[in-house]
Amino acid sequence: MKKSVVLYPGHGVGHLTLMIELDKVFLQHGAAVTVVLVHQVPRLLCGDRSHRGVQSVRHLPRPAAAASCSG
Repeated sequence: MKKSVVLYPGHGVGHLTLMIELDKVFLQHGAAVTVVLVHQVPRLLCGDRSHRGVQSVRHLPRPAAAASCSG
């Protein structure tokens, strides 16, 4: 059974860059890696990601504003 890793970087390009480097390490050890994002991806990561080591990038929609609990 192949091991899977999900990476969830913070909201800065620096965090995303580090997660992609970590992604490469997991790939070298045979793990399937998914990077989950809730923010816009910089253009440099769009398109063909094969040369950067990223297997899968998933975009999750931002949640709607939480309802107020006052009452």
